[in-house]
Amino acid sequence: FGTENGISIYNGRKFISILKSDGLAGDKITCFHKNRQGKIWAGTDGGFSSVLIDAQVFDKPGNDETKNISVSSYSSKDGLSDNTVNSITEDGKGNLWICTDNGIANFDGETIINFTVRDGISSNLVNSLILENDNYLWLGTNKGIDRFDLAGYYSKSTGEKAYLKNLINHYGREEGFTGVECNRDAICKDKTGN
Repeated sequence: FGTENGISIYNGRKFISILKSDGLAGDKITCFHKNRQGKIWAGTDGGFSSVLIDAQVFDKPGNDETKNISVSSYSSKDGLSDNTVNSITEDGKGNLWICTDNGIANFDGETIINFTVRDGISSNLVNSLILENDNYLWLGTNKGIDRFDLAGYYSKSTGEKAYLKNLINHYGREEGFTGVECNRDAICKDKTGN
């Protein structure tokens, strides 16, 4: 469970807490994402963290179950544009996409690349994101919706960002989107990918 005071895990007998003092990027948990390898990623008010939980936490409980939990954290100190993480998803290449209060970030496990209004997204305040068939990343911002062409991004990725504006489409009132500000993590797709 994500709480205002860290992560709380119930192992069948008791609750185990994982806090900032245990290595989390922040205590206020804003979102979770489980990647294909089963690693849990937690978005916080201080960045994002990966949390690996050894099965012994559930199978062979001891006096200090936190010894069987490994946490790695990333924040603005590691290049993230803003520490308030609103949502996390994973693309077909296994890279994480993180939306923050100052744009979005791509994390390949080593490097964080940030994208802001300078790169073509409509607003730096990105509240939600969702992946569409590994081709598009949809962003819910406080100024409408953006669709980021990931296939185009990965095919043209050279380290330069000048071409990005051609890969991002914006949808607001003029395009028929009745709401303007998207709420945090209030986004989903149906079984056909719509």
